[in-house]
Amino acid sequence: MFKDPTVRLAAIGQAVKKYHPGFKAWQHCYRKLLKQHTLKKVVLDAGCGKGGIIAEFKNQTKQIIGLDDDASLLRDNTVVDEKIVSKLDKIPLINNIIDTAVATFVIEHVASPDKMFKEIFRILKPDGKFIFITTNLFNPIMAVSRILPYSLHKLLRKKLLHKSGEGTYKTYYQANSYHSLAKLANQVGFKKINILRVGNPEYLAFHPLTIPLAVYFEKLIDNKYLDFSKMYLIGFCQK
Repeated sequence: MFKDPTVRLAAIGQAVKKYHPGFKAWQHCYRKLLKQHTLKKVVLDAGCGKGGIIAEFKNQTKQIIGLDDDASLLRDNTVVDEKIVSKLDKIPLINNIIDTAVATFVIEHVASPDKMFKEIFRILKPDGKFIFITTNLFNPIMAVSRILPYSLHKLLRKKLLHKSGEGTYKTYYQANSYHSLAKLANQVGFKKINILRVGNPEYLAFHPLTIPLAVYFEKLIDNKYLDFSKMYLIGFCQK
């Protein structure tokens, strides 16, 4: 087992270079979209918490509005320019005001994603973008995670992945498949919808001996026949 998460990540990176050099991590794909669609834009970070990956692009945005229903988390957020305490099924913003809405690992925690999509669509300007990443229930690890008790899920994240500093929140998985997300986006009126399946070897790479297996698994499913089982779904929707 790894005691230092930095050492674990470095070992994963070395294994990827050795066994699957063409692998594109979710961070690479997601950052590419955020960089392209936040430049000089008014951005809504939906379910922002204390902050996250959007912080990397703060200097290029026009404004970042942070929205979260947990006031304590929002209070500690030093990234956003404006803070709104609210759920995503009824966002207190006027129509057509946001250039780009971002939801980073949020959709799986939303009980009514249909209402969330409607609200995001409503507040976006014409041609506005909705960019998100969420878990894919067709991934074996995520499928197992869905049925685990909350307490066990939290314990495994702490012991195996050293993620005790991150929150573990209730999940609903109401729209965590390629087709359910595409359907929601289409129903609310998005005219351009692109959903990308991306992998992540970290969850299986909790021990030096399992790292090669984790990377080989990503290599195995990295094709058009098995990519339905990749861990994450990255969405780009244009109004």
